[in-house]
Amino acid sequence: MVMNDFVLQIKCDTKFRLHEALRHIPEGEREITLNDGSDDRRRLHQDRRVYLWEAGAGGRDLVGTGTVLAERNPRPMPNWQHAFLQEPHDPSQKKAVIRVDVRLDPPVSRAQVLKDPQLAAAPFFGNSRNVQGAVFKVEPRTAAALDRLIECETRRADGFAKEVPVQFLDIVSHVDWDSLFDPNDEQDARLWQLRAIAFRSGPTAVPARPTGGV
Repeated sequence: MVMNDFVLQIKCDTKFRLHEALRHIPEGEREITLNDGSDDRRRLHQDRRVYLWEAGAGGRDLVGTGTVLAERNPRPMPNWQHAFLQEPHDPSQKKAVIRVDVRLDPPVSRAQVLKDPQLAAAPFFGNSRNVQGAVFKVEPRTAAALDRLIECETRRADGFAKEVPVQFLDIVSHVDWDSLFDPNDEQDARLWQLRAIAFRSGPTAVPARPTGGV
């Protein structure tokens, strides 16, 4: 059975300023709590990858990726997130908890996404108008193309060479990748590719896991 990943679209003009929030995650934190819509038939599933997409009057951008830690349930947003809300906080609203694995700063614009013919032909990304809804399935081939684009654009933005220094690794998972990596598993192969992505340093960077412990 093919397991799809997801796009989570957040409207920054009326709902939540996602890109700004990702830039201000408290030091040592990697989780963010987000509303994934009101349709239980279209919701994020636990342990699946999610591409974080911000839509608004200024454009439509890919701002990061994450992993779903907890599916939608009534829960409050952490206090630090309230500053980025564009609507009143509702603790009874159903929300999912996502671990941020990659933050894209600057974001990857829709125009950049559409330069890839496969992504330009894919549902959601190729739609010329703003797509209504919050959660959209991403097929494995489309996800692989997105991962390649993320790696390319991140390295281009930060000027990194093809080989990334070891100290920037281990940002995607809390497990020992070297011992558990399965080269025949598509999800492992894609996460291994993203594992080598480095962030620009400075106060906006998501900290890597300290070496020697979880």
